Amino acid sequence: AAHKAYLAAATALFGGMLPVYWGAQYISSGLISVIFGFSPIVTGYFAWRFIHENGFSAMKVMGALSGVAGLLVIFSQDMSLEGDYFYGMLSVLSAVIIHALSAVWVKSVKTDIPALALVAGGLLYSMPMFIAVYLLFAPELPDMIPQKALWSILYLGVVGSVLGFVCYYYLLKRLATSSVALITLITPVLALIIGYAFNNEDISKSLLAGTSFVLLGLALHQWGDTLSNKICRKRKHYSG
Repeated sequence: AAHKAYLAAATALFGGMLPVYWGAQYISSGLISVIFGFSPIVTGYFAWRFIHENGFSAMKVMGALSGVAGLLVIFSQDMSLEGDYFYGMLSVLSAVIIHALSAVWVKSVKTDIPALALVAGGLLYSMPMFIAVYLLFAPELPDMIPQKALWSILYLGVVGSVLGFVCYYYLLKRLATSSVALITLITPVLALIIGYAFNNEDISKSLLAGTSFVLLGLALHQWGDTLSNKICRKRKHYSG
């Protein structure tokens, strides 16, 4: 069971991250965020189809679509569809599907492995694949690597990979798979807010409007089914 869990985690680490980094050379980060906004729908469907989670309802789909609409509003001015954007979009979309399948696979493995051990095993399993890709496709390293690039690599390794995935798998063990996938809607909005708070970046009207759509989507996903059931019960009560 542990080896299955490590392989499932490695699928997200390798198959979910590599296509995003490759596609980023063709499409903007805003469009990447919008495409990943479909992750709750894809994950919810796979969870309903393969592990029979009751999280794929019309209200949850509407909530996810509202979040995607919010991301479109936020990033509409920054998105560029020039050049080989089709290949970039296809690559990121494949990452969404692979990441969703990996999450459902991890959830289906019945094991009590701690989140940190799961990430460590996933990194160990994915490392040979990353090394193989590097040896086959990576250009030669420059004589001098800029200090900013080194700090960026260190940040991606520690925060973007280890800490981020430890928190992710910690939540995945305790929440529905489709609920954890909502991270993809929250992350870009939080990034812009943090940029405003710590880097003096402007908050535009499109950010405020898009954030409203994202919050509406999260509310529909979390409480939409309960509200819908209450309305249906009241209708039955009055009609009866």
